[in-house]
Amino acid sequence: MNPSRDAAESIPEAPLPHFELRLLVLAALLLVVAYWVPRHFFVGGFLEKCWAVGGSVLAFAGTLVGLIGERTREHTEKRFLARLRRPILVAMDSRVLIPAVLIGLCVGSMVTTVKVGAAETDEPVDVTVRVGGKERTKTIRPSDKRVSFVCFTTPFGRPVSVKASGRLRKSFEVYPWVGRILHVEQDLQESPTVLLRIPPGEAHTSLLGGRWVITHRGEERTVENDGKNGAIRIGSSRPVTAERIELWRLSLSGRGENETKRTLAAWMNRRVLDREVLPGDRVGIRFENARGVVTARIEFQAGTEDFQDLIMEDVIKEDGDE
Repeated sequence: MNPSRDAAESIPEAPLPHFELRLLVLAALLLVVAYWVPRHFFVGGFLEKCWAVGGSVLAFAGTLVGLIGERTREHTEKRFLARLRRPILVAMDSRVLIPAVLIGLCVGSMVTTVKVGAAETDEPVDVTVRVGGKERTKTIRPSDKRVSFVCFTTPFGRPVSVKASGRLRKSFEVYPWVGRILHVEQDLQESPTVLLRIPPGEAHTSLLGGRWVITHRGEERTVENDGKNGAIRIGSSRPVTAERIELWRLSLSGRGENETKRTLAAWMNRRVLDREVLPGDRVGIRFENARGVVTARIEFQAGTEDFQDLIMEDVIKEDGDE
């Protein structure tokens, strides 16, 4: 049984009852569809603009016609019958219009979209959305600028979390119809950067064959040293400024030019640990030489500042050395 076909066959040539009201409802439905479809299924560009503008024009035109009133009612209906004929009249039939509105309300109340954009990016940005324990990841490329995630929700909202490369996870409630739009630079806080440096002096003579042992959130992880790394970076990638390097140089005054150059080179050649550190996290790191002897260690609590630059404690205690 096809309601649309049955409705089309049974539509009389006489004017429909409550014609203006039906026309207003159809126009409102077109306007909602014109807003909802590009928001949830298109990511931008010419097609989205045409869809939204075209649907809005149709809705406005329908509303205007509906408001003309009884004096032009007969003339308006004749124009519809002459030019658009049955498709529009079928859409305004109660057996089609009412189910369409109900289906639209049901679908719109269960589906929403989370869009994440990056305005200034020269490198790909990975974006992960977690809904109901399941994660999906998409990549924002310089040519795309944003990505879209279609999610199932409820009329009362659903918790969602979003994380991007080098950014802290953000949690929020997402609701049907409106969805949520996030901008990486404005809405997602950068994860802190922690730079840990091995102290100058004897500890720098044991870099070759050494390893970093990191304790964080109850887990212990080992990262091998390549023999030249005198520092390790945890968290987001941030450049070391010339002012900071000059402060390092001043702290090495009195150690000799050659030792100063070697130490600065080792600190600049830092190891990178791809791990997120949140403000308030407690982290313990120790550096072991090739014989497994701890030469430097530090325990610290991550702060809220963007960049933490810490010097480790020299704790060389090899056999025979007191």
